[in-house]
Amino acid sequence: MSHHNHHHPHDHSSEHKHDYAKANAEHFDKESKNQQMIEHGTKLAQLSAPFILKYYNFDKETTEVLDFASGWGLVSKQIIPYAKSILGVDISQGMVDLYNETGQKEGFQGMRAVRADLKGEEGELDGQKFDVIICNMAYHHFEDIEKTTRILAGFLKTGGKLIVSDFRDDGEEIRKDHAHVVVHRGMGEDVMRSVFTGAGLTDVVIEDAFDYTLFGVLHIFFTVGSKA
Repeated sequence: MSHHNHHHPHDHSSEHKHDYAKANAEHFDKESKNQQMIEHGTKLAQLSAPFILKYYNFDKETTEVLDFASGWGLVSKQIIPYAKSILGVDISQGMVDLYNETGQKEGFQGMRAVRADLKGEEGELDGQKFDVIICNMAYHHFEDIEKTTRILAGFLKTGGKLIVSDFRDDGEEIRKDHAHVVVHRGMGEDVMRSVFTGAGLTDVVIEDAFDYTLFGVLHIFFTVGSKA
């Protein structure tokens, strides 16, 4: 999962000058070989998977999943035994290459990734729709989470679920060395509820999941919404 868990200052005045998507792509291309982050990512994926599996009735024969900001594919690896297929999408080519290498090397059938910066345009991802879309520990990197949520909701089948995890905004200042790639200092429950309902998702559920120590204690929570 293209995730980094760090708080950071947020300078509104520079938003229009700074290309967070490009900075994130470059950052994660470099970070793709970072063993320490892969280890943390693996633990986070193992802790997150039971929640994801709880929020949707997965069927090995039929469930098609989109893993958005999929990174190394650590969460996909936990979920693929319960799904028909998983398509990983990431803006970092380095991450996509590692996702596909891992999938092949470890023999995960039905798991592949593509590099894409989704805009919500006709024909993206060959027009495919998904039963479940997961996005783990990545929302704090997105410049416009309202737009991102609307785009993701557009890829859901009727009755499908969007499942997002991130850490709560606890007001701490965070690492200056990540300020160029992290837009939000954690996520707030009200904001997440608002962007989900704004994207037309219903039955929105927000649940505290677990705490994880990385650059301080992170309070991980899930937001889940359904496509009516």
